[in-house]
Amino acid sequence: MKISLENVDDLALGTAFLSTGGGGDPYIYKLALNNAIAESGSVPLVSPADLDDTATVISLGGVGAPMIGSEKLPNGVEGVHAVRLLEDYADVKADALIAAEIGGGNGLVPLLTALHMEIPVVDADGMGRAYPETQMMTFSIYGISATPMSAVDEFGNGVVLTAHDSITAERIVRQVGLAMGGHCMSADHIMSGADVRQFAIHHTVSLAIRLGKVVRQSNSVDDLLQSASPLLVEAGYGAAVNLFEGKVVDVSREMVGGYDIGEIVVASFNDQHEMTIKVQNEYLIAHIDGKCCATVPDLICVVDRDTLLPITSERVRYGLRIAVIGIGAPRLYKSPEAMAATSPRAFGFDMEYTDMSPEF
Repeated sequence: MKISLENVDDLALGTAFLSTGGGGDPYIYKLALNNAIAESGSVPLVSPADLDDTATVISLGGVGAPMIGSEKLPNGVEGVHAVRLLEDYADVKADALIAAEIGGGNGLVPLLTALHMEIPVVDADGMGRAYPETQMMTFSIYGISATPMSAVDEFGNGVVLTAHDSITAERIVRQVGLAMGGHCMSADHIMSGADVRQFAIHHTVSLAIRLGKVVRQSNSVDDLLQSASPLLVEAGYGAAVNLFEGKVVDVSREMVGGYDIGEIVVASFNDQHEMTIKVQNEYLIAHIDGKCCATVPDLICVVDRDTLLPITSERVRYGLRIAVIGIGAPRLYKSPEAMAATSPRAFGFDMEYTDMSPEF
């Protein structure tokens, strides 16, 4: 499969849908990718099954608060600089790139970078959604070192960092991103093809394209759920369920330590029930009338109830009429070690993972 002009729009819609609010708005990267494809041709997409065991694969994605990323525009080649810097330091040569997370703009970054570098992108990623921290990637969870890691900004300034573990690497690169204006591009997790087959979430790029087509062609929330669920289940997720529908009545949001931290309050259309959603870049935990109905690592996705377009967390505002959709996490996030890295307690909440419950 190749990523061409025919499927970039659907891909961007699909990555926004899988973003769980984070990963950055894909709009700018979609424009850049369209221009690059128009000039240089399509992007080769390789299945994890077709990678050589000894192939060198590097993970790539942006680090920082989505609010900053939507204002601090990229120049489009930060990813190239990040990969080249890491290659030089580690004395390796990337045979392919893989998305750190399929969610949002970060799902498009490796495609744009690979096109400039004339190498393929793996049809997989390290999250199956978006998460705010490095140690929450399946690569880190299952033992692939996040470092050495490079970080660059849009002016070509760059650093390479090493750390004993992914939690430490996350803390350091987050500060680097702040020093670079609140956002940077990071290349990390130097892996083999065999590592990718074992530890990546497979076929999420092609899944995002199919989901984007479903979003575009659906006429209602129910239509969207019925069409998306078989695709998600086939890809190893749970089915999509309608958790809540209503109007956004309050949004609190601020940048703290390189993250967008906040809460969204949604009132049901009959004003009888209220949902609150906790946010740290991504939608993490949802309560209805004080009772938890969904938590990480399951996906909490927000779409415009009328247009069905996905809404990233920095775009949520008062008055929007939304549907909140829950999706069961992929299998790799159900293990004890993955739960330890991505459950509500990993984000500082004094609560356990809660199975999803549907709307009233």
